Amino acid sequence: MFLVFLGQPNLIFGAPIGAPITGILVTPAIGTIPIGASQELVASQLDSAIPVDFNPALIWASNDNTIATVLPTGPMAGTVTGVAPGTVTITVTVDNSGTTYIGTATITVAANSVSNSVLVTPTTTDTVAVGRMIGFNATPISSVHPTWDPMIMPLTWTSSNTSVATVYASNGGAMGVAPGTATITATSSLINGVTYTGSITITVTPAGSFTFTSTAGPNGAISPLGTITVPDTPGTGKIYDTFPNVGFLLDTVLIDGVAISHPYCAAHAVGDKCSFFVSANANHTIDVTFSPTSYSINATAGANGTITSAGSSVIAPNANKTYTITPNTNYSVVDVLIDGVSVGAVTTYTFTNVTANHTISATFGVPAYTSLVSGWNLKGWIDSTPTTAQAFGSSLVGVNVISKFDSTTQSWVSHIIGFPLNNFTINQGDGIFIHKL
Repeated sequence: MFLVFLGQPNLIFGAPIGAPITGILVTPAIGTIPIGASQELVASQLDSAIPVDFNPALIWASNDNTIATVLPTGPMAGTVTGVAPGTVTITVTVDNSGTTYIGTATITVAANSVSNSVLVTPTTTDTVAVGRMIGFNATPISSVHPTWDPMIMPLTWTSSNTSVATVYASNGGAMGVAPGTATITATSSLINGVTYTGSITITVTPAGSFTFTSTAGPNGAISPLGTITVPDTPGTGKIYDTFPNVGFLLDTVLIDGVAISHPYCAAHAVGDKCSFFVSANANHTIDVTFSPTSYSINATAGANGTITSAGSSVIAPNANKTYTITPNTNYSVVDVLIDGVSVGAVTTYTFTNVTANHTISATFGVPAYTSLVSGWNLKGWIDSTPTTAQAFGSSLVGVNVISKFDSTTQSWVSHIIGFPLNNFTINQGDGIFIHKL
């Protein structure tokens, strides 16, 4: 059986009981390391009938310190370091009660040197403008320690010229301070003392600039107006002031054609300015428009009828307004015009979502024919105001066709109510046939 005692001041290794002492085992007994690299060797006792107390400490030696050196690094360990190409014998000895025990290892130092460096590359470019920031990626390269844990072995970042570029030690970012060049270096010390280092040279260029171009629609102004140059510096930009005319408010703000939110001018006195900020991060276009604080609708009615509400009415933006058109007794609505365009002989009309000024006007015609019989009725138009077959027919209940004799073509012309064909004009003195269902 084997006896192993761990954690004692004097490490004692057991062996099969009854076996003679044969020496010290060095592990690994054969090894290869590159120049500059280190390898830990561990000594243990071979077979012994009586445990050997390794006290005093082991003595480590190299037969050629110009090829490799060795130093004790623990009660039972020594670390060998490659110096030059070649092969050495590493010896460990201990004297125990007058008996000397010896162990050896053969170490070859390879000609290739240790690579302990950091490859530093920019995240985008190695050129940065004054006032702007640049980031870096750091990749360790090692022939001894191929793995890397930045949490255990963090990098330290430095700048060779802080008047040109400063660094952020925590993440390796650099900020351009003034035009010129600076070398940014990343360094990390490993647990065993091997240092990783790498660098990159960056160029800092003068601060750039952006172009802002602004326009303003009618009924207001913007300042500054036109094209200006804004420095390309983080956190900078331009405040734009808008000045609506009296009775108007800032309506829309478009940045590069996209609407943005803005202060609502109703919170200010009418005609007072509204302001917004544009960041200096690209070239921009700024366009603003203005809208009235209210709109007006002017309503008028001709003879023989009324419209409510007549006259000029003040309407809030986006509000609705309904008008009622009422002919006098025995008269009918001839036509209703909205902003000069006919909408027919309607008796009500609603303006919805008002966003402009409007007009509404109504005209009334001859007494309505309330005594029409089913079939054809011959009537005469005595009103001085002309009308159309459609307008007149739509004001009569149950009428579907109106006809009159055209003296020019010497033929009858008929208009079907509700259809655009043959919507002839009816003048004073015309005789017309009205067909009632």
